[in-house]
Amino acid sequence: MTRLITLLTVLLCLYCNALIAQCTVILGGYACSPIENFTTQAELLAGSTKVNCVHLSFKLNNTNCTGWTLKVRTATASFSNGGNAIPVHNVSLKFNAVTDGPSAGTLGYNSSPIPLSTVEQSLVSNSPAPLSSPPNYYFEHLFTASITGGTHMYQSVNGSFATTLIFTLYNASNQLVATHSMPFNFQIYYNGPNLFDQCQGMTLNGTITNPLTTFNTYAQIMSGLTKTEAVTVSYGLINNNTNCPNWTLKVRAASPNFSNGIQNIPVEKVSLRFNNVTGGPSAGDIGVAYNEIPLSTADRILINRSNARLIAPPHGNVYHRWDAIVQGGAHLLQPVNGAFSCNLIFTLYDWNDQLVATWNSSATIQIYFNGNSLFTLTLQNGANSAYFNFANPSDITNGISLTKTNGLKITGYQNYQVFAQTTNENLVSGSTSSTIPVSTIKLQASLASPISGVTCNTILLSSASQSPLVVNTNPNYPYQTVQYNLRYYIDPNAPAIISSPSGTYTGTLVYVVVPY
Repeated sequence: MTRLITLLTVLLCLYCNALIAQCTVILGGYACSPIENFTTQAELLAGSTKVNCVHLSFKLNNTNCTGWTLKVRTATASFSNGGNAIPVHNVSLKFNAVTDGPSAGTLGYNSSPIPLSTVEQSLVSNSPAPLSSPPNYYFEHLFTASITGGTHMYQSVNGSFATTLIFTLYNASNQLVATHSMPFNFQIYYNGPNLFDQCQGMTLNGTITNPLTTFNTYAQIMSGLTKTEAVTVSYGLINNNTNCPNWTLKVRAASPNFSNGIQNIPVEKVSLRFNNVTGGPSAGDIGVAYNEIPLSTADRILINRSNARLIAPPHGNVYHRWDAIVQGGAHLLQPVNGAFSCNLIFTLYDWNDQLVATWNSSATIQIYFNGNSLFTLTLQNGANSAYFNFANPSDITNGISLTKTNGLKITGYQNYQVFAQTTNENLVSGSTSSTIPVSTIKLQASLASPISGVTCNTILLSSASQSPLVVNTNPNYPYQTVQYNLRYYIDPNAPAIISSPSGTYTGTLVYVVVPY
């Protein structure tokens, strides 16, 4: 049995060698030189296509090569003139014709342009047309070369940009049969204006219509507000000297919060959204996105590599306008009315990500919540904190209840209701990424003794708007000042407590009193 297996192995290997011997092909050929000579700005931007630029020759000698594969790669990652480089993927090859041998339609060439790469790219895979001699001993396959135009063609040093094409032929077993290398180049001799400086000298300016928004009511605070055309950015172009392609506009906040000096509103609660343009390329030509872009202390892209140039003439001053959207929620529930300000920094970059211009201006949000002037709300007797300490299993089994007697005191001279809302939907661990839903905690308000017209409720903590904790429709003396007991509690065997790892979890709860 061992002898038979050994004999079979030898026979299989001999058969493989016979297959290899059937593919006897010599590759040769040349490429047009140069593919193109670029001398004008229009040519650099448009690119070039040269039909039948690459001639790849096949020389056959008594062969019958079936299921063959032809691939191509470049020797370097870029076309280079020794100082500047243009990535090879900006040039592609596409099969076009044959001079003899199997007809073009039978070869199985990829019908799409193939971008060049240092990794082998398949031009033909397992061709259904064999390379046979006789009857064919020599023929050529012709390829069209295309160079993609654009700002990547702007180079500070003129010259010939070259690489080497490497073609490889494989048999049906994917074994190398033949290879051929040929030089491949194009030339750039552009002597027009310095393209690197055509964005330089532009200015950036504008206006921010303050306040962005003014919040007066609880409903506005919860839902948020939008100001149309709140921000205008003005691009100042230099006549006869501005031709700025693929420019980018960014914005960032100088600080993490809109602040009144005491309280803060996170900048990410404010977004900008493109509205319109006057005096320049249309929004469609630029490729503007109309999504909301939240502010951040990191640069946020407002316009990314514009598809349309800023050119003078015909453009003079170009104006772009953005809406400001202030997100509603508990972050706007501030105990002190006033203006919350933050400096915004706008920056313009050229196609090469070089800074061209910058402009900064202050943006302001106003909060003049009428409840702050009509009522007085005080957390007392330790009610400004609630600490649940699950120290042993019985705490989880039995649950924990914390009561703050007379913890909430409200003075008011008209009907009111009290809401309690968290600033986030989860309690957050200080040591891990774990969280616990705030709805794990229940809050109950009560009176030491009943008062006509006063209703106290129990709620699940939430960051969303919900039913009131207290409703008071009896502001008559002596009930203009009322104290409420507050009970915070977590039910026995709360799933979120059982499943959460040990640690300290924190969150913020905001009490709000509003007219009823």
